[in-house]
Amino acid sequence: APDNAEDEATVMDQKKVACLHEWSYGMISNRHCRIYCSLESESTAATSSLEPVVFVEDSSGNGTYINRTTLLRKGEKRRLHSGDEICLLNPDTLRRKVRSE
Repeated sequence: APDNAEDEATVMDQKKVACLHEWSYGMISNRHCRIYCSLESESTAATSSLEPVVFVEDSSGNGTYINRTTLLRKGEKRRLHSGDEICLLNPDTLRRKVRSE
């Protein structure tokens, strides 16, 4: 059994999840990035609680874009916030590919 919240998130991340879409574009790897949740302590004068925090970590050679501007390289992680957009390709490359189809 996991010892703490981070261990529990790691155990959950290791479970296999079925992919509903097969990517045919070579710049997207089968393990392009990892999205995971960790519990962080938040304290006020009156209370203390654990809050879920979501991260994305790149594991590809081509990088992962956040909000069309931030490029994460292999091994880099970033905290995600409500409304963040994750793109597995350079947004300009993706736009050109969609136009050419």
